[in-house]
Amino acid sequence: GFTDCVKALLDAGADAEQAEEDGWTALMLAADKGFTDCVKALLDAGADAEQAEEDGWTALMLAAKNGSADCVKTLLDAGADTDKTKRDGWTALMFAAQNGSADCV
Repeated sequence: GFTDCVKALLDAGADAEQAEEDGWTALMLAADKGFTDCVKALLDAGADAEQAEEDGWTALMLAAKNGSADCVKTLLDAGADTDKTKRDGWTALMFAAQNGSADCV
């Protein structure tokens, strides 16, 4: 599956922290989709749980917004900052609450 592909690319030397022009990283994309095993693999390879894209989205905010409690826990265990805010001042907790993601609150 996806995790095997991510691990193969990382093993081949792919940069776990490489970002697109707008700042999105593989960690953010995996968290946004709720792919916990991919999130773990990327964190193990050195991906920064604190990195934000140009609007301020972090992997933690994306996982919380989408109700992925396993991803949220994994990111918190990796030291993701719960107080980090997007440009509009919203935190991961606010996104989880807005979307009824009680498991993430």
